[in-house]
Amino acid sequence: MEVKTYQVSKDISADIRHVYAFAIEKSIDKDNRRMRFVISSDKLDRHNERIEVSAVANAIAGFTQNPAFVAAHKSSLATGSSPCLGHWDVSTFKALKHHSEMTVEFATTALGEEHWNLYSNKHQRAVSIAFMPKKYYDEKDEKLDWVRTFIEIELLEISAVVVGACREALAKARLKELFGDFDLPAVIKEALRDIAIANESHTKEQLDNFAIRIEDSLDEIKSLLVPDPGRLAQEYVGDPDEQPALAKDRNIADRQIKSLEKAIKSVKN
Repeated sequence: MEVKTYQVSKDISADIRHVYAFAIEKSIDKDNRRMRFVISSDKLDRHNERIEVSAVANAIAGFTQNPAFVAAHKSSLATGSSPCLGHWDVSTFKALKHHSEMTVEFATTALGEEHWNLYSNKHQRAVSIAFMPKKYYDEKDEKLDWVRTFIEIELLEISAVVVGACREALAKARLKELFGDFDLPAVIKEALRDIAIANESHTKEQLDNFAIRIEDSLDEIKSLLVPDPGRLAQEYVGDPDEQPALAKDRNIADRQIKSLEKAIKSVKN
């Protein structure tokens, strides 16, 4: 792997990348006007590029100097007013295995209030980070040709946007459609998410492979969904802080198993 330094062109704006992310459900703190977001992911975007989670984590220190939450990547509004909607609480930044999260606090200005109402009532859910690439490496992929991974960036700002292009946001909606509001083990969610964000030309192949993997592992999955007073299944799945709670009763476990079987049937068809 050859690490390269990104060469910025004369038109710096042409080199700025934007990555869309989304609000985390059930993270709304109405008393303090705060809300938590997934701000980045290491999943491949539509330009065959990805950002390592560590790249975002290392860029937070520089972002601390001006952690403004702004509207639509604007430096000023047409009226000359500030586009600032609030600020990101950098002390809440958390880097997980495949994504990073951070909490934003909305301002009490008219514009901040407008966006708070939109987000807290779930009319608007997307955010977008703007960053300047610094270091990267390229890898050959048999299906996607070349894939570029950024390992060092400068985080410029994080904005409120109306339409998010993040495939993970679409995957989240699809998960809810398939399985409802109750939780599934993170390993299953991750598999479904990978399918949803896969390159469109390979989606059918991904779905077929997923159905086979789930069928082969269904007995093991059932054992994980069954209530476990000793929490052994949760320990087996992974870090409790990163995993959803296990089913609390047999009815929920049965519903989850039926949903998995329904998903297998749907992808086969």
